[in-house]
Amino acid sequence: MESERITILFPNNDIANLEIDTTATPDLECQHIIWQCIDHLKNVRAFNDNATKYAAMYLHAFGLQLVNPECSDKKQIWLPYWHKFGTVGNGTSKDQKVYKFRIRHRPLGDFNPNSIVGEYLFLQMVDDFLHDPTFPLNDIDDTSLSLLISIALLLQMPLPLKNNEIVTRKTRIEQLDWSNLFNLFGTFSKPLRDALEINTFKLDKKYWKFYYLRKCVEGMKKKNMSICEWKKIFYGKLLKNFPQYCLEFYQVQPPEYNSPVSAMLKLHCGHNENGLYYGKVKECSMSDIEGMNLIKPKNLQAEIWTIIVHLKERASKVLPFTSEEEAQSFLSMAQGLVKLCVRWDYFMSYDVLTRGEIMDSELRSFGPLKDSTAEAYLYDLSKKPSFSGRGFLIHQSTSEYQVYIVLTCTQSQMQGQGQLAYDDLQFERHRIALMPEGGLTLEKEGDESKENQLFWKQVDLRRSLLRQFGLQAQPRDYPRIADINDEYKYDIDPDIGDDAPPMLLARPLDLEREEKLPSLFLPKDLTAEIAIPDKNIKVRKFKVKYKDKAMMKVQVASNDEGEAEALREGLERLEKLRRFKPQRFLQLYNIVLERRMTVVMELAPHGDLLTYVCGKPQSPYDKVELMRQVVDVLQAMHECKNYHGNIRSRKFLVFDDPMTAHVRLKMEFPGVTSLLDTKPLDHKLNLERLPWLSPERREKLEEVTYESECYSVGTTLAEIVYRTDDFVEPAGVDSYDKVHDFFMENKNLSPPKSCGSDDLDNLWKNIWDTVILQCWNVDPNLRPLPNKLNHILKDIAKEAEEISDAARKEEVLKMKYEDVCNDEEYAPSMKQLQSLLQQKNNMFSAKDNLTLGKLLGQ
Repeated sequence: MESERITILFPNNDIANLEIDTTATPDLECQHIIWQCIDHLKNVRAFNDNATKYAAMYLHAFGLQLVNPECSDKKQIWLPYWHKFGTVGNGTSKDQKVYKFRIRHRPLGDFNPNSIVGEYLFLQMVDDFLHDPTFPLNDIDDTSLSLLISIALLLQMPLPLKNNEIVTRKTRIEQLDWSNLFNLFGTFSKPLRDALEINTFKLDKKYWKFYYLRKCVEGMKKKNMSICEWKKIFYGKLLKNFPQYCLEFYQVQPPEYNSPVSAMLKLHCGHNENGLYYGKVKECSMSDIEGMNLIKPKNLQAEIWTIIVHLKERASKVLPFTSEEEAQSFLSMAQGLVKLCVRWDYFMSYDVLTRGEIMDSELRSFGPLKDSTAEAYLYDLSKKPSFSGRGFLIHQSTSEYQVYIVLTCTQSQMQGQGQLAYDDLQFERHRIALMPEGGLTLEKEGDESKENQLFWKQVDLRRSLLRQFGLQAQPRDYPRIADINDEYKYDIDPDIGDDAPPMLLARPLDLEREEKLPSLFLPKDLTAEIAIPDKNIKVRKFKVKYKDKAMMKVQVASNDEGEAEALREGLERLEKLRRFKPQRFLQLYNIVLERRMTVVMELAPHGDLLTYVCGKPQSPYDKVELMRQVVDVLQAMHECKNYHGNIRSRKFLVFDDPMTAHVRLKMEFPGVTSLLDTKPLDHKLNLERLPWLSPERREKLEEVTYESECYSVGTTLAEIVYRTDDFVEPAGVDSYDKVHDFFMENKNLSPPKSCGSDDLDNLWKNIWDTVILQCWNVDPNLRPLPNKLNHILKDIAKEAEEISDAARKEEVLKMKYEDVCNDEEYAPSMKQLQSLLQQKNNMFSAKDNLTLGKLLGQ
């Protein structure tokens, strides 16, 4: 195979360039190259050992920036850390690439010159200030310019710099020797030389400028300050004059703008200023962003790569890029900022995860933790009622790449009723190392025999640890899962407090599977089948298990090919929507090889939305929040121009939201509505759908538009208010059959009757008048857009929050799931009943070969 090499440049002459053969290691990721660069710094002894001790913690702070003379100076092309060398795409070619190894994300807190980031950042800042032709020096004042140049020259010493060393008059600086007079200014960048001409040094000869600099440096030596103190002064002064240092700007032309703008993400400032900016205009705050997706061009002629920024309550932002390299660079910048500044296991995009990030999830691993932090977490674990004397956690190593530490604790002696003290726990450490061929080894630290266990699957390793060491501490139970998040701390809203969980993204990493699912499911793979009540008589649902993972099995109720095709079409609609906004639509896992069309999907722990609001009465605020999530789903459909066709409360499934105390709604497949759309409107199954069908759709059932979906959302919100979907009482009629006539006459439901609370009555009337009735407007063109609905509901949520829970007088309701149509056409045949009975009998017989003797204990 042809060799492919890259060259890495460093910001100091004492650090030699590094050449790497990227074909020597299969599937070589960018992160591995970054670690090789850190190793190179260790080998050339650029820094002292204390600085590199926790080097693995700072992996995501570094990056590789492309050095490409063909690029415009204004373009910043960074290699995304999920990039694999030797693969087609991602802007790779056979030409030898040159990259700069740089700090991409500087710390948000105080400058720490003793860490590897602090050491390297200082070298990088000095190099940029003195030599980078793109460094902006136009507006710097005279005093700052002379101070920065003087410190930069003062610390031109051989590496490693000894931070505690005092700079005195005796300290020799070779750069300022008279023999280097004519070479010194030639090394400065043109902007710096120009700044010297127009600012303080208005002298014609280099000699006098050089003499002035020597005098400034000699004056600094008299202060007898340490190298560490001079570094801090340089860092503070440079950031004061150039606050946008280490911020990235990308030229895009959003659809709503007539000319290109500079897009950037801010996380280096006050809480209220953080967000996505176009130029100086803040488009949205970071707390509004749910995630990002990179959309590739449909054909190479288009040459537009688009990043969709999904927002919680507003239309998504569209950022078009003219090259894939720029789009990937922007996405990796956002991904790195979130990982460092918010939480180690949060991501802007879940389409670009590295092998290590997936492994973190499968092992339930923390990020890099110091020993003291990991032990403190296990002490917290020991306080839980489920702790039975043994526990462990897994975290990434702070000093080694692709190495995990397993910290275990055991109770040293039996305790009574009192709580365990810290000294009552005994700690041991084991190492998990990733082998080049893909396996994992587990060995005990300090074990002289060097015996280790080999595992080929992460799930097998974790199960072994659970058997050996008991209860595992889960990262999701802790507000901080990596010690680096202290140094790169995201500004906390002062009104929330330091103990509040980070609220940047709407979802954490959703990779809870124990192992990769099979390419196809066999019926015997799925066990513990329990029927899930559902109103749809054409589809049957079951709760099943694949190994230890709970899933939902969905199966066509009959052998009718038309119904199977309608279900397939409904699943296709769902998948198109899920790919656009996965956090709002149900995930399809795979098909099951059964006689009837069968698939397995995500299982919602709380069932459908209507069952949830009936079984668990909500506060007014919680109900409004559920309504806002329904509108969020409508927003996603409106943006991607793909529609569901069967929006109603039973189609929204309820999940726990691990970030908040609330729940998260996801929409499931529309059923077999594409088949029903071919039936007459007076068909019994279509009559049941009447409350959700807009007037124009009743005339043409197969035509699903945003306006018709908006009408369905209005009815769905009415379901949440009334906690029913039969509408006999809301329509003011005495039988279900008359409900059909009510809606055929295009009448609207009335708001609920008084519940005895004026505040609550006014709230529901406000929702009815400003939201629901607007969605039911007979004129489709007058129905509101999602962003307007979200804006209204956001204001109503503030009103609902002030209503006390005492005003809520709802009782628990039991949902009914009997078939809405008992027509003989849809009743199962005798043959179908016999087949179903035989199927159940076979399942029973297969369960552990049960016999009458076993049941009787014989």
